[in-house]
Amino acid sequence: MTLNRLPLTIFLLAILLPCFCYAQEKDDPPTGQPLKVVFIKDNAPFSLLLPDGTPTGLYVEFWQLWSKTNHIPIKFYPETFANAMVGLRNHEYDFHVGLFANDQRNEWGEFSIPFHQVETGVFFRGNQQQYPNLSDMAGKTIAVQDGTFQHHYLVKNHPQLKVLAFDDADLILSQLLNNEFDAIASEIPYLNSQIAKMGLRGVFKLSSEKLLTNDVRAFIPKGKANLKSVIDTGIKRIPADKVIAA
Repeated sequence: MTLNRLPLTIFLLAILLPCFCYAQEKDDPPTGQPLKVVFIKDNAPFSLLLPDGTPTGLYVEFWQLWSKTNHIPIKFYPETFANAMVGLRNHEYDFHVGLFANDQRNEWGEFSIPFHQVETGVFFRGNQQQYPNLSDMAGKTIAVQDGTFQHHYLVKNHPQLKVLAFDDADLILSQLLNNEFDAIASEIPYLNSQIAKMGLRGVFKLSSEKLLTNDVRAFIPKGKANLKSVIDTGIKRIPADKVIAA
């Protein structure tokens, strides 16, 4: 090898080595096999399935770009939220497209660097005269999706509330209309998407209180060797103008 080619060779190795080195540890997929990426199949606008079964959504598109930018093949697997978490615990998948970090998840997994931010808000029926902050709702019932970051947050930080866990967003919106509880705490883009899908725009009111603003990160079960490093390095390679806007 001539000296004038040495810098180019070193540069190419630095770019390509993470792609080839990953998948050689005990719990990693065989070399050349796509990473198994799980997503929530009904979590619009972040991740969902088209009628023909094609994965789409902001986070699906982000990881497709990550895959293309870093020359690392991936394969998407649609799941419910609960089944996705069980599959990750059992190492059926390599990582989740995007979650909020919390203590419960940190016990058995690790998170990538952030690539997006999402706000959580409180939704009321639109015909109410007042839309109070949570601190003023002692004894009131707030619905929240079971097992989510928001669920754990409300139980821990707002003991004055009665927290009702749900699985079906369509059903819970209908129940709020029927005055079966007082409000819903949810990621704002997600619940707005569900409201639009049901043709109920204008029926619900978003409180002026922004409950949370959280970074979104890939979630990797512990034991995946250097996968976190590979994911983080790959995120950093994506041009800033291509990263999802907050």
